[in-house]
Amino acid sequence: MLNEKRAEATRVYARMKARYPDVRWGPREFFLDLVEEVGELANAMMCELGDKFPHRRKADIGDSFFDVLFDLFLLADALGVDLDAEWEKGIELFEKRLDGGEFDPR
Repeated sequence: MLNEKRAEATRVYARMKARYPDVRWGPREFFLDLVEEVGELANAMMCELGDKFPHRRKADIGDSFFDVLFDLFLLADALGVDLDAEWEKGIELFEKRLDGGEFDPR
């Protein structure tokens, strides 16, 4: 499921590279862009939730989520991460932690 979206993002990025041959991003650039996009998501949320004036909004929340996911997929591809496998391992571990009371108040 996630690897399919990763492949789709990679396909679109390949089109971009073909159109703009000087654009050659790797893991570092994808990560830095991801951080920027997370900041834009934070800005959109702050405007939406009333913590910032609406005229200070830089991006739409939905668009920002897409941008974050797109960069995450490209970063995962650049690093050779199997997102489906990591999701399954991670969700299983999280549930074990939850069942073990790790998040209970002390």
